Amino acid sequence: MVTTNTVHYYGDLVRRLFIGGGILMLALLPFSQDLIPYSTMLSIIGILVIGFFAGAIAPQQRWSIMLNMIGAGAGFLIFEDQAVTNYVAGHVWFSISNQILAGIFFAAFYYGVKSTRGTFAKPEATAADDFAMEILKDRYARGELTTQEFEERREELDGR
Repeated sequence: MVTTNTVHYYGDLVRRLFIGGGILMLALLPFSQDLIPYSTMLSIIGILVIGFFAGAIAPQQRWSIMLNMIGAGAGFLIFEDQAVTNYVAGHVWFSISNQILAGIFFAAFYYGVKSTRGTFAKPEATAADDFAMEILKDRYARGELTTQEFEERREELDGR
């Protein structure tokens, strides 16, 4: 289990972006299947995978945060490629819908990167933690604590 610095956790936002993107894909599928270069079944599986990514993200699991970042980046690449390809082919409405999806996945990628970075960041110490550590050091310096007692209490404070 990974302790995540929740100040830098945007998994709930990524989840909402994935769900919104998946719903938009689902809504557009019947009207655009003839323009999608993949089979209908593959498109549906893709929507299910996005739903899996949305449901799997958790602040305690670094792997799920990183998986969402990678999935969002892949979604951005796929939808941006389709937006440009379909615009050149003259399918403007389909190009616009793919551009919107690319924007959704770009935002999810950005917040996924921020969340991933947050899993590697050391949690910021609070003023109370700093104050408690100063008191502990002062007591140790005055000889009120043995080295063993100091180390044990310091480890407790560091583990918070």
